[in-house]
Amino acid sequence: MRQIARSINCLVDAGSAPGPAPAMLRTTEIRGGTQVDTLPIIGPQHTRTYPGLVLAILSMPVDNAHRTVLVTPDSPQASIRGAGGGECKLKLNSDRTLDALCNQAGGTVFVVFK
Repeated sequence: MRQIARSINCLVDAGSAPGPAPAMLRTTEIRGGTQVDTLPIIGPQHTRTYPGLVLAILSMPVDNAHRTVLVTPDSPQASIRGAGGGECKLKLNSDRTLDALCNQAGGTVFVVFK
């Protein structure tokens, strides 16, 4: 779990810093790595297939903070309840797609896959 958090932090850090000049880029062999898709959830959503899904993170604003839950192949369903009856649900299907639903307040799903 910590390695996944480090990978996500590296992606965030890499996105905020300017990249190297084109003359400094090196060509290397492409290797498999961890990728993250970010999906805004308003209403019901169904995603594409993620064959190498590691986990999905559902985040929803609640009051002045964000609540977050994880969905993994071992724990395929999660939900968050917010103030005023708002709720977000996330489910990992057997075909490696995700079903998400947020009512009243929108949420965000981060899909971590290889």
